[in-house]
Formats: sequence, structure tokens, C-alpha cells
Amino acid sequence: MAAKSSKEPSMTELQGGRPGSSSRLNDPTVVEIKPRQHENGKPLAEPESGPKPPPKNDEQPHNGEPTGTDNRGNVSADRPQVHGIPDGHPYDRGVRVTHVCCEVESAPTGSAWFSSRRSNKSREQAMEQEIHQLRSEIGRQRQVITELQEGNSFTKDENFQLRGKIRELNGLIRRTQERAFGEIGQGKWASQPDRDIRDDLSLLQRQLRDWSKEYALDSASSLQALKMSEEEKDEFLCNLSKVVTLSENGSIPATLRSGKMERRLPSILLNALVAHDIYTQIFDDPFYFLGQTNGSDDQDSSVDGTPLVNETLNRIYAELKNLDEREAHIWRSQLIRIYNPPEGSALGEKEKLAAKKIHSRVHRCSDYFATIFHTGPAKYLFRKIPSDQETTRLNKLRDIFIDAGELSSRLWTQRTYMKSQNLPSLKLEQFKVSSPSMEAHPSQGLDDDEDNKLDGSRVEVVIHPALLAFGNDDCENYHIARVWAKAVVLLRATR
Repeated sequence: MAAKSSKEPSMTELQGGRPGSSSRLNDPTVVEIKPRQHENGKPLAEPESGPKPPPKNDEQPHNGEPTGTDNRGNVSADRPQVHGIPDGHPYDRGVRVTHVCCEVESAPTGSAWFSSRRSNKSREQAMEQEIHQLRSEIGRQRQVITELQEGNSFTKDENFQLRGKIRELNGLIRRTQERAFGEIGQGKWASQPDRDIRDDLSLLQRQLRDWSKEYALDSASSLQALKMSEEEKDEFLCNLSKVVTLSENGSIPATLRSGKMERRLPSILLNALVAHDIYTQIFDDPFYFLGQTNGSDDQDSSVDGTPLVNETLNRIYAELKNLDEREAHIWRSQLIRIYNPPEGSALGEKEKLAAKKIHSRVHRCSDYFATIFHTGPAKYLFRKIPSDQETTRLNKLRDIFIDAGELSSRLWTQRTYMKSQNLPSLKLEQFKVSSPSMEAHPSQGLDDDEDNKLDGSRVEVVIHPALLAFGNDDCENYHIARVWAKAVVLLRATR
């Protein structure tokens, strides 16, 4: 009996389990059953199933909970009898139930669920914050890109102006050298080289640009805020249509009133309008300086009192070209030469009088054209300044017209015929970066003379007309055009 007692597990073994099984004890799903006990070398017979005896009153669990569980949730020796196994049976002593699998503790599971929700919410908040930071960074980067693009455009514009100044200085150096070495014969007519003419026209173009930037409104919104009557608005848009391809409803295109063009638009439009008037009124008319009179000059009328106005002379010129083009150009240049004696020649009294006359006529016509422009529809593009500065603005404009008039008179003394090219003809052409007669405004961001990203675009604004020359000093090749000044245009993308 003592031997049998030695084979039975003690209470300590039931609670502590076998050595080396500590990890299994902590596993709440393990049910460990020891093998069937033997007595005298023979296996004990399996007890018959029978009804479970009712527990004694003093063994009833309190409040439905088993008593005496250890700290690991193990069932104590005082647990209720297992169904089908008699009390005290060796099987009962050999079974260690670490956890009743059907008993699920809901509290820890619910706590884990809420913890998971809190963790997911924290991650979502962190991701939203990171997305917000990334969007802010993207916004900052876009702002930097915009500033760099504007700076690049400004640099290109400045580079464009510097190249113009270099050309002007080179032209001045060449002309000074020619005079110093006597390349222009005294008292003889000599045609001005094309490169010098281009330099003079570049100087005029820069004068127009600087004057427009100085006195134009600061933005397109300022222009839209102006209070104009319907009649004034119609007059302004009609004048603007000479240089701008207006939208279908007759207004300024929206692309010119927004984006990077919003601040540049007034100065560009002012530049375009004054350049248009100078080229069409002065460069296109060889007799423009004979078109205005105040009645105080006897030379303004012929012997019979018929006015020698430019309209009459231009009609004669056109008729002669239809009859004999070569002789017509000779007649025109010879007439202008009478009023413009060659530089460096020994002038007699009559030549001095003629030079004085042409100087007076050019100044008078320039003053007239400048005043008409200054008080015309273009005035809506002027920024508000004190009245004393308005006089300065007009005087600067008058000086530009005078410079243009003197240049035009010199060019018309040559046998070469010249003609400006403006919006009506330019808008019919598709832009090409290789075009000999037009170039895009620096604000449109072409990198170099080979950047063709705007090829195929249509002309929307002519900021500066083109000036084409036909023929030579031998009165030949009037069917061949060469470019003295390229048109500067704003383009409307078509792709």
C-alpha cells in the first residue's frame, strides 16, 4: 500500500506540474492528462460512467465561482467532480486542467479591442499630420518654383536689354570709326549699312519699352478698375484692336489678364500702341514731315496755294510706282534728300535753310503726334502722377517721336523702300522660332534661338512692329525683302 501511495502524485505536483513544463503551465489552452495508473503491473480498469453525485452543501461554490484557484488560473483540488469519474479515482488525481477552454474572459478581449482602436486612430492622426506637412511642403516648393521662373524671366528680359545696349554701342563705335577714317565721302550720299540701321532701331525699341514701364499702370486689375463710359470703353478697345487680337466678345483675352501677365499687361499694351503709331505714321510715310502746318511757313504751300500735304505726295508716289517703280523710288529719295543735306558736306545758304526747315518740320510733327497720342485712348493706360510729372511724361514721349522722325527721314533718302509689318498680316502667320521677321517677347520663356516649344502658335499681341526693307542703292531687287527690325510678339498657344 505504501508502494501504491508512492506512485500517486502529491498536491504539490498537481499544482506545479512536471519539471520543465513551466511554459506549458502559462499556456491557457493546454489540458494535460497523465497516463492511466497501473496496479501490480496491470492497468486499472476504466470506471463505468455513472451519474454524478450531487455535491455536498459545504462544497457548493459561492456565487457560481470555483474556489481555491492558484495565481495561474489552475483548478485546485477542491474543484467540482468531473462528470463520469468517481470521486478519488486515480484519473482524477492524474489530470491537471490549466484552463477551461470554453470559459472566455470577455474583459481582456474588450480591452484589447479598444486598445487596437486607439492605436489605429493614433496612426491615422499621425498620417494625416504627415500628409498635411507634405502638402505644405509642396506648396512651398511651388512658390519657390514660381519665384525662380519669374526671376528667370526677369533675367532674360534684362539680358535682352543688355544685348540691345551692346549692339547700340558697337554701332556707335563703327560709325565713329567710319567718320574718323573718312569712309563717308564729304558732300556725297552714302547708304547707311543695315547693321547700323538695326542698331538705331534697337535703340528706339528700348526707349519705347523704358518709357512705357515708367508711366504705365501697375497691373491689369488696375485697368479693369477704371471707370469708363461705354463710349470711352468702345473707343479704348477699338484703339487696342490695332495691336491685340481681341476675344470674340471684343474684350482683352483672359490669358493676358491673369497669371504672370497680369502685372506686365499695361506696360506691354502701352508699348505696343505707341510703337504702332510711330511705325505707321512716321516710318511708313516718307513725307510725314510735310503733313502738318500752322500756316506760318510759306514753304508749306505751292505757288498757287495748293497745300503740299503728305497725302497728295503719297498719292503721286503710289501712281509713279505703278508706272515705273525704279524711277518712283529715285524721285522719292531725291525729294527727301533736298530737305536732308548729307552730313559732313560744306553747306551753302540754301542747304543750311533746308536743314533748318527739315529740323523744324520734324519737331513740329513729332510734337503733334505725341500730343495726339498722349490725350488719346491710350491715356487710360497711364498711372496717376502729379500734374508737373505729366508734362515730363509728354516731353519724353515727344523726344522719342523726334528721334524716330529723324531716323525715318535719313532712311527715306536712300533708294531702299521700307514698310512696317503689323498685326493684320502677322496674325495670319504661324510662329516659328526660326522666323526672320518675328520673335517672341522675353516673358514667354524661350530658352534660346532653337527652343521651338511655341512653334505653331498664333500672334495675340504685336508689341513692336517689324520693319522690312526692299531694294538697294542700284534700284534693284525690290521684290526681295530684308529685315531691319523683327516684330516682337506675344503668342497664343495652339497645342
